[in-house]
Amino acid sequence: MGSLLISAMFIFVSQYIKKNEHKIDCHYFTILKNELFRLIG
Repeated sequence: MGSLLISAMFIFVSQYIKKNEHKIDCHYFTILKNELFRLIG
C-alpha cells in the first residue's frame, strides 16, 4: 500500500514537472528528487 502511494506521488510529481518545466529550475528538481528517494528509503 505504501509503495503504491509513493508510485502515485512520483507520477504526479513527474506530470507536474513536465507541465511546469519552464518555471521550475534544475536545483529545485534535484532537491525534490532527493526528498522522494529519502522517503522511499
